[in-house]
Amino acid sequence: MSTSVPAANTAVMTPAMLFNGYVGAHAFYALHELGVLERWADGVTEIAELAPQAEESRLVALLVTMARLGFVTLDDTTAELTGTGQDLLRQQGFFTWCVGGHGEVWRQLAQLAGDGARFGIDVRRDDGRVALGCAEADRALMRPTQDEVLGSIDFGTAVDIGCGDGSRLLQLCAQRPGRRGIGIDISADACAMATEQSRERGLADQVEFVQANVIELLKSDRTFPGVDLVVSIFMLHDLFASTDDHPELVRSLRRVFPDARYFLLADTAAQDASRHQGQPPVFSLGFELAHAFMGVRLQSRGTYEDAFEAGGLKIARREPFGAPSTWLYLLEAV
Repeated sequence: MSTSVPAANTAVMTPAMLFNGYVGAHAFYALHELGVLERWADGVTEIAELAPQAEESRLVALLVTMARLGFVTLDDTTAELTGTGQDLLRQQGFFTWCVGGHGEVWRQLAQLAGDGARFGIDVRRDDGRVALGCAEADRALMRPTQDEVLGSIDFGTAVDIGCGDGSRLLQLCAQRPGRRGIGIDISADACAMATEQSRERGLADQVEFVQANVIELLKSDRTFPGVDLVVSIFMLHDLFASTDDHPELVRSLRRVFPDARYFLLADTAAQDASRHQGQPPVFSLGFELAHAFMGVRLQSRGTYEDAFEAGGLKIARREPFGAPSTWLYLLEAV
């Protein structure tokens, strides 16, 4: 494992910046949990209306913190986002993922680094907050690109690998009468939520949800004929970490979905530290640190693309996808 980091990247923050960033991230996430961000998004700026359930002096203390960091302009009665604050609001999903989803992980890094604790057993992330953060980032930063790429192809039946609560699949099926979908997720709770959502939206006759471990599924003899689009968003790093034979993994995807003409795959690639000067971009540092402690090796963009080609998939499109070093691929079976 290479641990080389260029000297130019070792002094990009002062101690005060590091400390204040930690405090500010938690203040921002507290405003998220109080519902303030949602009200800001709706144009509300009156302090009394931002979080009526909160104790006023403590709400003001949070707002003062954000104002001193440059994200809010504040007077006696109103709190309004600055331009930088508006950008922060768009990126709230990263903070939900980091502070809400992984807060306990960061607090237990020393125990995880030693012999006293195991990730996922003794120390757990908040999977609900992780999923919520991903959904927030998807809506604000990723979905327009996804919808534009999908609008360039025609498909009748789609499968979503790692479908979560089914929102993405249900959106796809709602766009066209008769379109069908299959959602696959390891979580029984997620599949139950997806099934309930499909009933509520009147789409139960168009979709089905399958509880399965995708890694085990790819090793099995089970197939899903009739699927012409395979979607997998932010699962590639887990799949690629499960084997050293990445081209065979791609070929396994093609075997399980033998009629698939298109594959829409997205993930965050490992950063090349030698190519970045100054501060690392938002999200990347936390994503890499969390997965290092999870024992999941992140892959380079080149590793993904070489495996696609060797596995019989041609890159039709590659688009930047919301987060740093994150790419959306539209692939065609050849």
